[in-house]
Amino acid sequence: MTPDVRARWAALLPIAGQMSVEELMALPEHRWRYELLAGKLTQRPPSDLLYDMMVHMLVSALRDFARTAGIVGTTLQETGVVISATGEPDTVFVPALAFIRSAQMSVADPLAEILSVRLVPEFVVEISAPGQERPDLAERAQTWLGAGANVVWIIWPAHRQVDIWRAGRNGQASAGLSSETTTPEVRICHIHDMLDVDDVLPGFMYPAAYLFV
Repeated sequence: MTPDVRARWAALLPIAGQMSVEELMALPEHRWRYELLAGKLTQRPPSDLLYDMMVHMLVSALRDFARTAGIVGTTLQETGVVISATGEPDTVFVPALAFIRSAQMSVADPLAEILSVRLVPEFVVEISAPGQERPDLAERAQTWLGAGANVVWIIWPAHRQVDIWRAGRNGQASAGLSSETTTPEVRICHIHDMLDVDDVLPGFMYPAAYLFV
């Protein structure tokens, strides 16, 4: 992280110094949503009824599918996740929802302590707020992928579209040695398309139209 911290998807609050995860969790509850970006406090708009309805529908669909498919995991709703590496200033994102397969989690780690274990979900859903533009949330999606997420959905209620971001891989060879660099891939889905979460929840398909009824 560079010292010049900026968040295109949120407002940086003028608080001196850096905040920790513990200090973030100690903040009083507020209708605005708070996160950390490299130790800097950011403020995102509060959710609305449409946001809450989308999250509720997706959480139900994910849980039902995982149960039927025998995939053991946890669906998180509006839960803060530390995505910064150990030793870096804390970065905490709060997605609309996220899915973590149990293979990622130690049985000894209670869900209440997820912030302290720095566990990045494999699947993340973000919902845009009025006034946000694609470059804003494209940067956020790539931050998720860079931290270790496999699939990120960005839902655009005003446009009735969903961007599906994935960490694609391009093999490159140099001086006889093979190396891989990760290049994010994005697919823009429209209201008549089916949304998927390949590699995380194989077989899960969700009609985009269900989000925009």
